[in-house]
Amino acid sequence: MDPDKFRESRQAINRMYDDVNILIDDKNLEASTEGYEAVNAKLEKLTPQAEGEIQERSVKNLGIKVESLLTYIAKLKPKKKPRISNEKPIEWDEALVSKLSETFLKKVFANLADDKEAMLYFSTSGKGIRPSY
Repeated sequence: MDPDKFRESRQAINRMYDDVNILIDDKNLEASTEGYEAVNAKLEKLTPQAEGEIQERSVKNLGIKVESLLTYIAKLKPKKKPRISNEKPIEWDEALVSKLSETFLKKVFANLADDKEAMLYFSTSGKGIRPSY
């Protein structure tokens, strides 16, 4: 392959490599995986075109460099999808309160102590196991 064209291809791969590294630093798993696949595809096209010891060694070194991206990509975690809850908040009534554990209810009443003016409200959030009050 013409040395000038080879150099341009190699530099383009290096720029793409740097772009993928930036995506990895941003912890963007999907984009960095796509970037890696693009860099790897470009390198695979360049590999058979390498002529001579210098170009072959350069392609080999680029291959090692590009493969190292996989190590960093493997450490990335996918972004969590926001949970959309279709559940309605719990409306506490006597039936639900009666389902709470006796131990929990004893602690609630112990916290009320002897205050005759105290009012007790259960929160509308939670799973109904140990509600806030």
